[in-house]
Amino acid sequence: MRWKLHSPKDGHWWYVVNAPIHHADGSVSKQAMIQNITARRQAEEALKESEAKFRTLTETAASAISIIQDDRFRYMNPAGQGMCGFTLDELANMRFRDIVHPAGPRVGWCARGSADQGANGHVPL
Repeated sequence: MRWKLHSPKDGHWWYVVNAPIHHADGSVSKQAMIQNITARRQAEEALKESEAKFRTLTETAASAISIIQDDRFRYMNPAGQGMCGFTLDELANMRFRDIVHPAGPRVGWCARGSADQGANGHVPL
């Protein structure tokens, strides 16, 4: 049997594993392993808070924010999606260089722009 236990007295979290041991003479004893997982639980909570702050920041930002890993879009906030005209689902199947304007980032970063693009078709930086 396995379970997590929280101590309200000191705030610690414990991971408990309890198993029976069957002896040759028919008797049964118990074996228990108890591990303090307080630090891990605190790290998990801190990560959840950090992810929530990041999501709030990126989802409400007026600037494009993206995460590119291995030349693939892993994330782009709504503002970025609006600027380049692609949804996150479309971007997931694209490489970064698929939407970067051939003239490079100094001219504009998106080859398929939004209503905010300039007369030359480039998104002003």
